[in-house]
Amino acid sequence: MSRALSRTLSIATLTIVAAGASACTVGSGSGAAKGNLFVNGCGDNGENLAAGVFDLSPKFFAGEPIEDIARGGILTNRLVIRMQRNGNRIEVTDTLYFDVHSAYEVARCLRGKTNNGVPDWDTSGWCDWTGGAGGNVMAERPRIQIGHKLPVSSSLALLYTCNRARVVGVGVDGSWIDFLDFGKAAQPQFTNPDDRKTVPGDFKVDFGDRLQANFFVMLEDEHLVQAMEDMDPIPKANIGGMLGGAPETGRFDFDLERGRAAQPFP
Repeated sequence: MSRALSRTLSIATLTIVAAGASACTVGSGSGAAKGNLFVNGCGDNGENLAAGVFDLSPKFFAGEPIEDIARGGILTNRLVIRMQRNGNRIEVTDTLYFDVHSAYEVARCLRGKTNNGVPDWDTSGWCDWTGGAGGNVMAERPRIQIGHKLPVSSSLALLYTCNRARVVGVGVDGSWIDFLDFGKAAQPQFTNPDDRKTVPGDFKVDFGDRLQANFFVMLEDEHLVQAMEDMDPIPKANIGGMLGGAPETGRFDFDLERGRAAQPFP
């Protein structure tokens, strides 16, 4: 089993029992994840999923908060967002993940606060407020770049459609997510950026808060991506393609809900 898949499954397993045994609101929502995809060794007999139209048809939506246990200062509160084909265990269904490694950094990006015109968010490039216009023109909201070393990463595990392949596609350069709702991160767009409140260091998306976004994910085989990073021989790509790019092909909209059973946090 791949490192990324093993890591993702171990995280999600913490709360999947809770989701399956909890109120009917857990898992409810709406969304789409359509695009072009290929997977080698997909079927029971090793046949391939030929490059073509793929539709995740998600029916189950969940967010798993993983809170930093440190006290005070800037906390690295994490949030794993899942879009699943159904509500079955993650080991036997298709899942598209969005891993928010720092809710604080993403919230600062979405808040768009400035101090005397100077951005209060990370300006290294992943948080783009220009709307593609360049310069200092602020868009209605930012577009967040997705990457495995950025504050938001993404991955696709097809453990139902391609249960024998055991491959993971990861979001690479060109992937993005546009959060319309990320809890209470955003403030009214008409508010002067200098007048917006500073995001607290312990920011997190609370239960009952809305998570809504449009996205576009360019997928490459995680083994290929890792080999390029390690400067190893490049292996054959066994998964690749893209999902989303428009609201009708890439979006999710649901409320973060707490499960009732086996909940690992108070």
